[in-house]
Amino acid sequence: ILKDKEKLARYFPKFSVEDIGAQLNVHPHTVYRYLSTNGFREPYKSTFEQEIVYYLQSLGITNILTNKRTIIGKELDIFLPDYNLAIEYNGVYWHHYKIPHITKSYHMDKFLLCESKNIELFTIFSDSWESKKDIWKDKIKSKLKLCTEKVYARNTSIVELTAADTRDILDNNHIQGYCTTQYCYGLKTNNDIVAVMTFSKKRAGIGKDRGEGSFELVRFVSTCTVVGRSEEHTSELQSPS
Repeated sequence: ILKDKEKLARYFPKFSVEDIGAQLNVHPHTVYRYLSTNGFREPYKSTFEQEIVYYLQSLGITNILTNKRTIIGKELDIFLPDYNLAIEYNGVYWHHYKIPHITKSYHMDKFLLCESKNIELFTIFSDSWESKKDIWKDKIKSKLKLCTEKVYARNTSIVELTAADTRDILDNNHIQGYCTTQYCYGLKTNNDIVAVMTFSKKRAGIGKDRGEGSFELVRFVSTCTVVGRSEEHTSELQSPS
């Protein structure tokens, strides 16, 4: 199947590289190799960067620009002009400040350049993509407004969560995972928690301009789209944040 271009076309890009590997009982890198051999994949480009492009294509996204320097004056790995969304995939080894051209402000500078042009930038490091790939895919899908699961806010209520409940939800849905905070709240519908917010009291050196009695929002994530408003909840949340 991998050697036959027509047969391989029945699998790709309908299925992800990992899914194809699992179905054919071969390593994903073997699949990548034959994708290159059969002309499905551009050689000499980051394998995982192309994996993100494949995922976007599987969602039906066709207007995808790659490796463009004309958008902000610096190279953007992936840019979706229809959504004003840029995605940077950074191998950990080649994107730390000990590499000569990577200054300590390198990634922030690119973020600010994107922001100045009203472009949202997702910066994905290789270790984060490999360990939390499903969360990143959901995050991208949410940004593209392709989440199909919706909950109406009028059917929800705000509940206080235990640390254990919060840890489970954040570790499975938030890129940064769980961290200790003083206050944890969830948005509940039926018996399901569909969104979580955690807060801490004012911390030293953070938010010095805030007044007394203020709190810091530390984590927020939702597992679906929450639509509308209620007495307890006013907003539209996309999954995951």
